[in-house]
Formats: sequence, structure tokens, C-alpha cells
Amino acid sequence: MKVLLCSPGYDKQEGLGGWGYRNFRAPLKKSVDTVIDFDYNVLFEKLGREGMEVELYKCIAENKPDILIHARIDNELQPRLLADLRDDFPIATVGFLSDPHKATCFEYGTIGLYDIVLNSSITMCKNAVEVGFTRTIFHPYTIENDFYYPTSAEKEHDVLFVGSASEYRAGIIRKLLENGVNIRVYGAGWNHYPDLDGISSGYRIHDEILSLYNKTKIVLDLPWNEDDETEPSMKSRFSEVAACNGLLFTKHHEDIENAFSHLTQYICFNDETDLLHKINHFLHNNDDRYNLSKAFSVAVSGAMESERIWKNSLDQIIKHIPEGKNKPQYTFQAREARIDVKPKNRLALTCMVYNGERYIEDHIKSILEQTNPNFEYLLLDDGSTDSTPDIIKKYLSDPRIKYVRQDNIGSNLKNFDKLLERCINLTDSELIAFIGSDDLLMPNKVELQLRAFDENPNIDVCYSDVYQVLGDTVHYNERLSEKLDLSLTRNNILRKLLQVNCIVFPSCMMRRSGIQKMGGFQTCFASDYHFWLRSAKFLNYHYINQPLIVYRDNEHNSSNRCDLSYRVSESKKIKEEVYNSYSILDFYPELTDIGVRQDNLAEAYFHLATSLLRDIYIPQNIVMDAYNKCLYHNPEHILAINNMLLIAVSIHSKEMYDGYIQKFMNYATESIPSDYLDTVLKNRLLLNENSFENLISNNNLEPCMVSEHFRVLMPRKTVSV
Repeated sequence: MKVLLCSPGYDKQEGLGGWGYRNFRAPLKKSVDTVIDFDYNVLFEKLGREGMEVELYKCIAENKPDILIHARIDNELQPRLLADLRDDFPIATVGFLSDPHKATCFEYGTIGLYDIVLNSSITMCKNAVEVGFTRTIFHPYTIENDFYYPTSAEKEHDVLFVGSASEYRAGIIRKLLENGVNIRVYGAGWNHYPDLDGISSGYRIHDEILSLYNKTKIVLDLPWNEDDETEPSMKSRFSEVAACNGLLFTKHHEDIENAFSHLTQYICFNDETDLLHKINHFLHNNDDRYNLSKAFSVAVSGAMESERIWKNSLDQIIKHIPEGKNKPQYTFQAREARIDVKPKNRLALTCMVYNGERYIEDHIKSILEQTNPNFEYLLLDDGSTDSTPDIIKKYLSDPRIKYVRQDNIGSNLKNFDKLLERCINLTDSELIAFIGSDDLLMPNKVELQLRAFDENPNIDVCYSDVYQVLGDTVHYNERLSEKLDLSLTRNNILRKLLQVNCIVFPSCMMRRSGIQKMGGFQTCFASDYHFWLRSAKFLNYHYINQPLIVYRDNEHNSSNRCDLSYRVSESKKIKEEVYNSYSILDFYPELTDIGVRQDNLAEAYFHLATSLLRDIYIPQNIVMDAYNKCLYHNPEHILAINNMLLIAVSIHSKEMYDGYIQKFMNYATESIPSDYLDTVLKNRLLLNENSFENLISNNNLEPCMVSEHFRVLMPRKTVSV
């Protein structure tokens, strides 16, 4: 059987789409002969709706699938298109509804345009039948044993919740904290709840979430709000927690009662009081918790086992295919799991080139003259129209070189990730480096970086200092490190990268498994910078304080082939996404060592806001948000008040100015950090002598700046004025 899977990135094993791969595509791929991936999100962004629909028609006509499965998130395949597919092709269309919030909003008339619907909620299946749509099949999330298998780890944490923030969830968390429960929270949106700063962190990749489950005694599954009766509690989280020998508590729901009737009195809670009672009992009774976690694991394995679920779903799909549609001959037989094959080569050096005749020959020579010659070398020609192909062909006698020419896709800056992905797919190596066609390698680059990986097997990304030049003239005394501190630590890596991209992409050598762990490079402006920011918390970075490449920062670089306003706006989007994805504990992990106290949280927020204050690539609302959170934890923080006044004047906000001026005057006469005394006193004088309008026309207020190093470990001396 051949299945066309229309879905958002289920072909990626990790990253944001990891749950879909592990719980849907991987077991499907083992259950049928062929799975053809059609990522409607990528094609919609690249070609628009009409272009995406044309590509879908082409895909069906060329591949002739037996069944089309649409993993529906929203209205990707609109009613008109579903009707056309039904009329134009003899294949059966199957809708998979995995998101109950959106599923309840779908008109059943629209759902009726599918031949069959798979639904992850029993409640939603019943609702569909009640309104006359009988071709609905209950298809719960599965436990995929190739990915989830029992592991053992010491239980370091008492209670854990992983999920996005909501008022209801925050209320439950506060209730547990008030009653002495030791809980940690991870997920998007918790940075909007400063009272939970001490126990919340941001986004985590899937493997790290599994690690947290391994180390936690009790995991919570909380609904979005108190009256949320549509949300199916039987999610992929069940299989993950069970595989980690954990115990999960969830709210009562019909799906749970059907699947685990003998356990619901233990794992389901009715309200906050009931949840608190269960948590306290099982935290203080290790034997009861151990026995219940074992029973939970066995029950989940039985209820969510992928082979049984997919056999039933595929049998039911074929049974329900309407007359006039092709009914494939099919006998279920689970395929063997994919076996990971060790890469053939240790290292691949890759180069993407487009019309690079000016520098490509010098680039090739610098590659071939490496002191360590053991690598494969891919030259990906992205449709050059100059003499680049002729220059490259002179060197093809070297067996290390693989030359691939393709139609141009890199002229669109948003396709840079596609070029990187193409290089990854065309090579077979444990390590990989992406080098610009105008960059030169120092002779010992490969040797030194391979040595670093040999000496520290935990390294994922190894980068170096560079000689940065403009144009043709190379000066081997102009190191980038003389202008910018390139070193990173586990403590400062995320906040420092938020300020500035201090990693030059062509200087890097990367572990392929690390790229895969993060789900690859994303489609966006500056895909490399976006990758550093996404992976900073999860991959291990190593810096070599020696220039290993000559990096030409010229108009041919992808990020430079656009005007400043575009670079600023796109950079702001990336940085705002990162700021909202993490918590203050992610930006300042040293807080967990020195104590997550109110004063330390205030200092961390002040340091973060001030380090971003003059960055044109940072949205001002981020800076203001961080200052406001500083003042939440310390309302008398005179330095934050000072800088908020400066912002108010710079954006001409009289309302904001009025909100801070009296606070400044009150606290500017009390204890002031000695190293900021002159600045505060000067500003107090200016504010006393000038109206708001005068300050706008001649803004001489001075900000209270910070050094790069976080100073909470060194309490400031203060003086009273």
C-alpha cells in the first residue's frame, strides 16, 4: 500500500515536529509499503495556497498513492480542494484530527468531505457519529517502541509540568507551591508570569523532555482551562512518561476511563484539592508510587501499542472506502524498524556556490591543501551562469570531490536552509562543515577541529576565530576576536547570542547528530543564527581561539543581500521568538546555584534588559518587558527606573514618563550603587530643571549600563544621598 501523508514536517525525526514523527509517521511507515511526504506548511510559505495545491495535484498524479492522509492542523486543504480531490482522483481521502481544540471548531460538513476520519479522541468520534458522519475511526496516540523504551534514572525532581502557560494552569501551580509541593515547569509563555520565575523554564527539545520525565517522580497533565471538556487527556505524553518509568496524573476524561478503567481512581484527579492529596500521598509512599508507575506503564503499553492500533485503523480505513474508490489489496505486516547505519566518512566539507568565479579557485585550493586530507568534499553548484562550472571541473580528478549541479533555489534568501539540507543529504559523514565559496581555510583547520572532537566527544559544534576581510585584500592581522569577544560559556551562551551572533558559520564544524537533534535548519532569515539560538541550551559548543578561516564579509553573503531595514525587521522577529520561548532561568542558569531570590531575579532582568538597550536588532518591547520584570521583583531598583525614563523620553511617551518620574525622585535620594552615583545624580538634576518637552528636544539623560559579566555574585557598594 502506498500512502501520501499531507502533514507539517512529519518527515523530521526531531525538533518541534518530533511528536508527530514518533507517534504517527514512524509507525505508519512500518505498517505500509511506502509513505510519500507532502509538507503543506513549507510549500504554502514558499508558493502560496494556489501553488501548494498545484504541487499536491502533481504529487498525486505522479506517485499514484492508494490513500491520502491529511494530518489536519487548520484549513490547509480547504473544502473546495477536498471536493475536487474526491471528484478528480479515485484515491480515498483520510483526515486525521489530532488537535481537539481545532477539531471542535470544524464544521462537520467540511469533515464530511473526507472519505474517512481518524480521531484521537473518543468523545469527538461520538460527536461525529451523532451528527451523521459514521466513517470515523478512533485512532489514539501510540507508543512507538523504537523511540520510547524503559530507562532508569534517579528521581531528582518531585513534580513536573511540561506545557504552554495559561491562567488556569498557573493557578494550579501556585496552589501546589503554596502547599509546599516542589514543582518545576517548562514550556512557552511562562515568562509572562513573573511570580513563577523561580520554578519555570522555557522551551525544551524532545530528548530533553524525556530526560526530565526520567528524573521526575510525578508528571502532571493539566487542561488548558477548568471547563475544558473537549481536550483528550490520552496524549503522546502518556507513552513518554510510561517509557520513563514515571507516573502521570491527569484530569478525569472519558478517553482515560475507557483505556485505563482500573487505574482512573489513582491517576485521575477531580480538582486542585484532590490533585494535592494524590501528590502528597504518592510522594511520601515510595512503594505505592513504584507499584502504580509499573501498572501505569503496562496499561499504556497495552492501550497505545502502535502495531495493534495501526492494524485496526488500516483495516477500518479499507473497510470504509466508498464505492467507486480504489480499494488496495492489503495484508498488515509490521516492517522491521529502520536500522541506523554508521556514516561512511568522518568529515564532509561542503560548499554552496552560485556565480562564484571570482573566488572559487582560491577556495578549492585552500580545501585541498589541508594538513589533514581525510574528508569528502561536496561542491553544490546552485545553477551558476558564469565560469564557475569550468573552474570546478579542473579539480574533479581529486577523488574526494563530489560535484553536484542543480537549478537555482538560493536566490530566495528564505531557501538557505534548503541548500544546507541538500548538502546534508548529499553527504554521508559523522561531522560536517558548511563553507562559503569566497572563504579560505587556513591549512590546519580540519586538523585542529578534528582533534577537538577527538579530545571531547561531547562537542556538537566547534567554531573558531576568523580573519575578517572586505573585498580581495587579505590582512592576516585583522582577527574578529579583536573587535568582539567570541567565547561562550554554559551560563552566558543564550543571553550572549541574543545580543549578537558571535559564531561565524563557515568557521564551524558540526556533528550531524546534533543538527538532527534540533530538527535541522529552519526556513527563515539567517538560518544559521536561528539555529545557534534554538540549540544554545541543548548542544555543546567549543571555541578555538585561533583564526581557522578567512571570512569575506561582502555583498555576496546571503544575509547581506538585502537592505538594512529588512535585516533589522527579520532579526527582531528571531530575537523576539527566542525571548518569548525561554525564562530568566534559561538566560541566567547561574541563578539556580546562587539562589533564586527576588533580588537576584531583579538583577538578572536588569542585566538582560540593559545589555540589549542600544541594540537596533532588538524590539524595544522586549527591553521594556525585562525592565518591568526587574521592577516586579524589586520596585525600588533605581537603575531600572532610570533607564525606563530614558526609554520614555526616547519614544516620546508622556504617560510612561509620568509613571516613573516620581518613583525616580523618591528613590534617587536613597542608597545608590556607588559606580552609578554620578549618572543618577546628573539625571536627577536634568529632570529637575527640564520639562518633558525639553527633554525630548535635547535628551541628555544617561543610561545606567552594565558590563558583559553578570554581577549578582559581587554585591554593589551603595551610598546614601
